[in-house]
Amino acid sequence: MKLKKKAKPNGNTKSTSLRKFLDALFKASDWIELRCIETWEENGKNKQNLKERLWLRKDEFCEKPSLKRLFKLNSGPNPANIFFGVCPREEEGRGKTKDIRIVRSLWADLDHCTLKDAIKRIKDADLSKPSIVINSGHGIHLYWLLSKPVQVRTEKEREEMQSILCAVQQAVGGDHTQDLARILRLPGFYNVKNARNGAERVDCEVIDIEKERRYAISEFAHLAVKPTSKVKPSSDLVGYGDGPIGQVLKRLDGVVVGERSDADFWACCELLKAGLDRESAWKLVRDKSKFAERGREYFDLTWNKAAEEPKDDPKNEKIANTIIKLVLDANVVLFHDQRREPHIAVPHEGGRQNLHLGSADFDLWLSHLIWSQKKQAYGSDILGAAKRALSAIARFESPEHQLNVRCARADDAIWLDLDGMKAVRVTSRGWGVVSEPPILFRSFRSQQPLPEPTKGGNPWEVLNFVNLQDENAKLLFLCYLVVAFVPDIPIAALIVHGVQGTAKTTLLRVVKRLLDPSVTEVRGSVSNQQDFILSAFRNRVLFFDNITSVPTWLSDAICRTVTGGGQEKRTLYTNEDMTFFAFKRVVGIAGINLVANRPDVLDRSVIFSLVLCYT
Repeated sequence: MKLKKKAKPNGNTKSTSLRKFLDALFKASDWIELRCIETWEENGKNKQNLKERLWLRKDEFCEKPSLKRLFKLNSGPNPANIFFGVCPREEEGRGKTKDIRIVRSLWADLDHCTLKDAIKRIKDADLSKPSIVINSGHGIHLYWLLSKPVQVRTEKEREEMQSILCAVQQAVGGDHTQDLARILRLPGFYNVKNARNGAERVDCEVIDIEKERRYAISEFAHLAVKPTSKVKPSSDLVGYGDGPIGQVLKRLDGVVVGERSDADFWACCELLKAGLDRESAWKLVRDKSKFAERGREYFDLTWNKAAEEPKDDPKNEKIANTIIKLVLDANVVLFHDQRREPHIAVPHEGGRQNLHLGSADFDLWLSHLIWSQKKQAYGSDILGAAKRALSAIARFESPEHQLNVRCARADDAIWLDLDGMKAVRVTSRGWGVVSEPPILFRSFRSQQPLPEPTKGGNPWEVLNFVNLQDENAKLLFLCYLVVAFVPDIPIAALIVHGVQGTAKTTLLRVVKRLLDPSVTEVRGSVSNQQDFILSAFRNRVLFFDNITSVPTWLSDAICRTVTGGGQEKRTLYTNEDMTFFAFKRVVGIAGINLVANRPDVLDRSVIFSLVLCYT
């Protein structure tokens, strides 16, 4: 096998190699997931910061604006490494293993490996010559292109494919990277690992690529081993029985998808308590749960997090228990929402306010409660232990309440949140203001109160504040306002366009103040999907002003927000966990031109064309 390393590329050949690489791995319509992550070492521990996560179609990937954006993130004082999802994503915004539907290649990540060593490993394993060889900067990446893509639409099919990947990677001594949602370094950019501490940047570059060198999956199937994620008697249990280590291994053998991250963290904590060192623990768990998919790097991150947990201190435990009792005696209600997130309803200005137990508002409320009762201030270790216990009580021992933003449906009525403590209850028989409504709404600092309504008003008077001249448009606008108060139906996107001076922003402000007043009434353009999701999560009404273009991802996000489709983002301060969102919102955009031009958006929109009014 001969693989000759090419001459060091310049900027133009880098771009050409990148295009050739992407052409080999993806079809034009494939969604490619990108993660821009800064990595560095701090006090002997690996640290990560996800700077941006985005999805691009392959055919738009190498366009100048996209490349310019990535090169900018890959440079500067604290640059980000550029990683990509090896398997195409089913749709924009979806990046979990269960979202992978097709596999176009097999791969292996050989860390701290030279090209010569990689060639030897391939020969020793009696594997076919790889289609693509990448110098990652600190190792070698190998890709075997498949002559026919493999469909993986069921859990069984995904497990079978991952077992083949695992066997190929084990054969060449690669890292555990068989997870179908795996991300690897993207060639054509710099490997800037630990650049924050002065480490030299190195090229991640293509060494060899042959697009026509493809293989049938059957050529690798004989290597496959049975998936390790199934529940089975484990030889690791020999000698441990029902002791602490045995219990850890049993739980990891039986853990289900969706609970593995929590189980892995618990396992590391228990193994630390049992006195195991890092290497001994790794040997025990490396073929279990997420450790088998994510490999050593994931294990080290989980182990480091567990090691940072405060050590048990009887005095601290007693104080934490006192704080818990103090909270439970404070006329509060613990509960969890429809996403199983822990919350607490606390007394506030004669009413009740709902707070997330992980929010800064709850931290302030808790500190004030302790100070008012004990005249004491405690550190984060003690408060953290108390908050974790309260969160567990809220999630596992307390009722579920579905939380909404501003509007909700419950008890055969529609509810409108006025100020977090009062709400309007609307039924088929009429409406009225309720001083202590049920637990229905989320509270955010950005929200502004709605005025308490009075009877006898005239809805047509709102037309005095908007520039609508056509009678049909006026009637449509009033109908839109009424329907926008209904919480659980799709509300068409509000699209307003017209030349300068036609009061487009004023129309959006009127709607926002009537339905969902907040500190920010209208927004400028949003830069990425994560910002859009967070804004939509915190607002019933979300308007964007002075928009000159609507990118594909924003168009898709608006459609999902109108119809209530699911969206997800990375959970804060984690590397692999995702937070799932599903909601219906009132969304609108305004611009001089009709910038929303995709059929799927237009089908879900109400459009108002404004003209100058000379009076």
